[in-house]
Amino acid sequence: DSFFSSNQSAFSPQALRILTMFGLSNMGGSDEGMEMLIAGVLKALCHDIGFKVDSTKLGKVVPSRRTIARQEKNLMVDCLLHAVQEMTKDQIKYLFLIVDHGKRNGIEHFVKLVRWGGLDEKGNRVIKQLCLDMDMSGHT
Repeated sequence: DSFFSSNQSAFSPQALRILTMFGLSNMGGSDEGMEMLIAGVLKALCHDIGFKVDSTKLGKVVPSRRTIARQEKNLMVDCLLHAVQEMTKDQIKYLFLIVDHGKRNGIEHFVKLVRWGGLDEKGNRVIKQLCLDMDMSGHT
């Protein structure tokens, strides 16, 4: 019950990170939609384990749209910094940009990938990559 006694999001930073990572698969979805999905999953889990939670308490512990948007930016920065650390460790001389315009699930998109040669954890030569972004393009 202590989880639901908070007046703001009760999720730990790690839990928010997990929610953010899974939320990224909701391509084209809004932060408001993500907020509702989190509330719905919590409500369903509470129902199935026999824990009664009223809507007011539920609404207080679900991350706000602002928190969700901030977590997405934090995750992006962390991923970019991790990639830069990998590039530094790999002592890269060259990297290349790959772009792809296409349509997935009826949504136009423009994907930008950065790739470079490096070593995996066993010392094998591999191609590494970072997805910079995937914009909805609308044929632009």
